Amino acid sequence: MEEEREGMRQGIRDKYGIKKREEKEAELKKQQEERMGLAAGGINRSKKTPEEIAAEQAAADQDDFTKLKNSIETQVNDIKGQIEEKCSIQ
Repeated sequence: MEEEREGMRQGIRDKYGIKKREEKEAELKKQQEERMGLAAGGINRSKKTPEEIAAEQAAADQDDFTKLKNSIETQVNDIKGQIEEKCSIQ
């Protein structure tokens, strides 16, 4: 009997575009968060997902790797230049 009532209620909601209380509350909460700018950052910002953390870490590692690569290339070129100066092919 309760299922029949809920079916009738849902039909009325669909017909007149009425939302359930839970949907209204969730929508109001979302609007309040947007107004307060919680997503913008600061103390109340949302937590980062593991994927976001991994992406930031990969970017930081790539930067360190690039720095190391460049320093090694510089050292190799310096050594190569020193060897070429000392060794002359005649």
